[in-house]
Amino acid sequence: MQSKFKNRRNLLLKKCFKAALNLFLITVVLFSYMSNVFSADISSIPDNILSYKFSQCATENTQDFINNYLTENAGNGPAEWYALALSRTGGYDFTNYISSLESLDLNSMKSTDAIRIELADMYLGGNLDAGSVVDTNWNKLGIMTEIYSLILINSGDFQCSTSDTEIVNSIISKQLSDGGWTISGKYADTDVTAMALQALSSYSHTSIGQASVEKGIQCLSGLQQQDGGYKSYGSPNCESCSQVLLAMCQLGINPYTDERFIKNGYGVTDALYSFA
Repeated sequence: MQSKFKNRRNLLLKKCFKAALNLFLITVVLFSYMSNVFSADISSIPDNILSYKFSQCATENTQDFINNYLTENAGNGPAEWYALALSRTGGYDFTNYISSLESLDLNSMKSTDAIRIELADMYLGGNLDAGSVVDTNWNKLGIMTEIYSLILINSGDFQCSTSDTEIVNSIISKQLSDGGWTISGKYADTDVTAMALQALSSYSHTSIGQASVEKGIQCLSGLQQQDGGYKSYGSPNCESCSQVLLAMCQLGINPYTDERFIKNGYGVTDALYSFA
């Protein structure tokens, strides 16, 4: 019985951490892209979540958090997303964290991990070879490495042998009949569809990508639940809400007012905050 209790407690803590991390990331990114449409009463969310995280890892301030926790955990996933979000707020020194990132052997890593690390390194002004990372990894794991690689290409100014058009065409070729994308199966997955739209957002008004993006938006609207939230593999979760909000930001869709994303009076932001 005690073992079951511990397992449930650990699962709950894990869910709470994911919810906090997603709220932190999405709030920072939403304000940086669409600050004019968000109410001021959510502006304190990033600070509140950081304060919670500080208490969990015995850190007193953001710079210490970067120098210690992020640097020690460079390459593990959450560290990169925290670093990316914090880089948008400005004023922090990421020297130690970048050094830790650049000491990692990207060639021995899973392709999506290598691209994620390169994305963080590039945003923070590091010196990893982004072109080599794209050329080596973009088509190794199907749709996910294609999505990550296209986001990377459109996030910086660097040379690579692989063209963005090649990756765009490959992503579009994997679009399902329902307008979405998935890693496997015949039906759209919320997370993969939202991430594909993030990657294709730079092409939403071009002949190559407009029709595909419009179908994807319709698909995401159809996947939304009556409480405003989203499911992935049958389970409602904060990660899916976050991915959808990021896609909406990239596409210039207002999550508060666009009727395609309001169900029963609820939007995706309502669903996301319910996990806090």
